[in-house]
Amino acid sequence: IYGNAESSPLSLTLEHLKSIPTVILDGDTANPLTPVDAGANYYYYVTIPDIKAPYLGLTHTLSFDGHEIYVSPLTYVYNVLNEHSDMVALCNVCKALYLYYVAAAAMFL
Repeated sequence: IYGNAESSPLSLTLEHLKSIPTVILDGDTANPLTPVDAGANYYYYVTIPDIKAPYLGLTHTLSFDGHEIYVSPLTYVYNVLNEHSDMVALCNVCKALYLYYVAAAAMFL
């Protein structure tokens, strides 16, 4: 899950993540996630564990402190390809991940 507090439409929400110790994924309060500071430009992320390839395109709900964000694991891919086209190696990895998702979804769903 990827976002920048300075440039994202989620700026207030992502800025708020700095003070939130846990994030709830899809209402599962028994297994909260911890936001991690990526170390630059107010980037924070949470890791969604054990996602199978055909399900990378599913939307998840992240809840914290009365707020909800709807995200897909492919959000990161989308943002990289739209905001960092100058980073060729990273874009190639993201394109490969997307193609892997498309192939897996076609095969298993």
